[in-house]
Amino acid sequence: MTRKLKDSQNQQLKIWGIRHHGPGSALRVRKALSEWKPDIVLLEAPSDAQSLMDFFNPYEIKPPVAGLIYDPKNFERAAYFPLAEFSPEWCVLQYVFNEKIPIRFIDLPMGAVMKNKLGRSRRSLNPFAVLAEASEFKDVEQWWDHYLESASDDTRIFKDISTLIREVRNGVEESQDTRLREWYMASQVEKAKDAGFAKIAVICGAYHVPFLEDYDRGESKWQKKVDKLKVQKTEALWVPWSYARMDRESGYGAGIAFPSWYESLFKYGHDAAVHWLSKSMRVIRIEKVLSAAHVLEGVRLARALRDIRGKKSLGVPEMEDVVTAVFYEGSEEWKEIHGAEIFTGKVRGVVPEDLFTVPLQKDFRQRLKSARLSKLFKDHFPISKTLDLRNTKHLELSRFLFCTRVLEIPLAMVVERSNSSYGNFKETWDLEWDPVSEWALIQAGTFGTTIYSAASAKLLESIQETEDMSDLISLLDESFLCGFEPLFDIIYNKLVKIYIVTDSIFPLLSCINSLLFINEYGSIRWKESPDVSSLLDRMVSKVAYQIPDVVFSVSEDEKEKLKSLLESVSFGVAGVRYLHLRKTLAEAWLEILTHSNVTDYFSGKALRVCMDDSGLRRNEVERHFLYHLTRATPEETVDWLQGLFSGGILWLLFDDIFLSQLNTWLSNMEVKSFKENLPMLRKIFSQSPSRDREMLFRKVKGEEENLEFSEPIAEVGKNLHFQVTQLIEKFGLEQKVK
Repeated sequence: MTRKLKDSQNQQLKIWGIRHHGPGSALRVRKALSEWKPDIVLLEAPSDAQSLMDFFNPYEIKPPVAGLIYDPKNFERAAYFPLAEFSPEWCVLQYVFNEKIPIRFIDLPMGAVMKNKLGRSRRSLNPFAVLAEASEFKDVEQWWDHYLESASDDTRIFKDISTLIREVRNGVEESQDTRLREWYMASQVEKAKDAGFAKIAVICGAYHVPFLEDYDRGESKWQKKVDKLKVQKTEALWVPWSYARMDRESGYGAGIAFPSWYESLFKYGHDAAVHWLSKSMRVIRIEKVLSAAHVLEGVRLARALRDIRGKKSLGVPEMEDVVTAVFYEGSEEWKEIHGAEIFTGKVRGVVPEDLFTVPLQKDFRQRLKSARLSKLFKDHFPISKTLDLRNTKHLELSRFLFCTRVLEIPLAMVVERSNSSYGNFKETWDLEWDPVSEWALIQAGTFGTTIYSAASAKLLESIQETEDMSDLISLLDESFLCGFEPLFDIIYNKLVKIYIVTDSIFPLLSCINSLLFINEYGSIRWKESPDVSSLLDRMVSKVAYQIPDVVFSVSEDEKEKLKSLLESVSFGVAGVRYLHLRKTLAEAWLEILTHSNVTDYFSGKALRVCMDDSGLRRNEVERHFLYHLTRATPEETVDWLQGLFSGGILWLLFDDIFLSQLNTWLSNMEVKSFKENLPMLRKIFSQSPSRDREMLFRKVKGEEENLEFSEPIAEVGKNLHFQVTQLIEKFGLEQKVK
């Protein structure tokens, strides 16, 4: 039963200064509360997060978690206040829950911070940094750890902290933001006094203790400013958190870099080093042979380092040195390999779904449950999922996953596909759910109550706003992959207007690629494949007109992008139904071939296209072969070959003359130049199907008896120089021949 007094003179007030996420502070607060047994606890936390206590149950909520305070009208304005098992605030919440005593959050509401654009705990001069430097510590965190967070639960330190901070703050000019916060907290203390509580415990950041001990209630200047502050309406909820995010500065800016070590300090006290090194050993044991003896040796070394360095307790520097010396024989490479897992760990919190679920979150979970992927919420391990789009349920899951990408929900990553795999109805996804991403679901809820409606609404809003061709193409791709047929007509009509005034060839090529894909595979995603032939014809004609000028003037920075887009278009129009488009493009490539003497990718590509689609005479083809193989540098010729072989290498089997010329060119190449160009040559050949490479390999090796080659081809195969054979083998063409 909470005691209240009418006589304020009999009231007792205790103010305990803590460090946010400090394991020592947590132990001290827990002990102090148990010993003193206050009637009410006043905790430094935003007062508009008070509603979180209505849903707090430490037996259902598993830390780390965070209190999320946000503006319901603008989700960009939000702040997290993380709590771990070793956070003093968590211990306070546990205590008041178990003892059934009232608690009040007394800090300035986040609604006031948002409305008035105030800062939080930011000082131009950090006095603790000065103390750390004077004490020869690398940073403030290590200074705090050594003197105040060494797992001691001695409550007498609270008085020492107050004395220390009083000296630290002496002469420091405080910001208006700090003054407003402290006066707001003071006003909440006065309200608790006026309410008649007998024993009042105040738990706040150590920096604020001297002010709350000494403020003059009669000084009304700052109190009037506090009373006049405008406050934005906010909402608050619990969300899961993780150790991986504990180092982020949010809320009070108290991020920590070593939560795994702090957990060991909190749980095991003076034996923390043994437990922490044991956990580290289990992580490293995956690649190295370690035993309990290494742990014992490590503990002895850590204690020796502590004594040599004149410290009273072990800290992170000693732990780092031990892992380096004992577990890794003096090498620090473990920091890159295992540092994150060792010092941070993979601990994640749990919050019951009904405490933070909005309609879109329910839809999100229901769809994953229907897809039998509920284990993502329980195990927190990545899953690989291959979908067959001919299966209705798989197609529905694919649409759902693409919708989550539109809504920027970090759930799924589609594995990149090569051009040749687009028609096989397969998709492979890597799936992993991080509970701390619940906020992304809440933000997505502003667009709709289901994943589909929200993604559609967001895309529609973007479509209506953009006038940029590249953005519109991206929106077209996303709409198609999500299966939003109604959006296509809106995008199509906008494309018709925009492409006419678009001068850059890059967005036009991208758009052609997207339209070709939709034209070819639209029936997979939509009930009916839309008719885009008219727009395709017009765009291809415009691009064909531009290609020669762009190729002759393209910069080095844009060259690779242009090559990639042109290759995609070439692949897209390879089918019989696009013969008229290939003819249109072939005219552009013929102009390049006719007017360019440069040996580069584009001239090689032009020759290949004209060989296939323009009926180029044989003597003209051989003239180009001879010119580019004899008059250019090896590097230029390799670039040219990349364009020439962009459509595959199978034709080499039936062109003995060029194969012989290629052999001569390789034979005459200097060894140094050959080694420099080998990676690109290998890449050129390896992009062709393995069956084509195997056939070419057999031909070069002269193993034509099992193949239907004519006698001249067989003879050429026998007489090719050994260097070609060696090259083909190095290109990765040596498939097993049975």
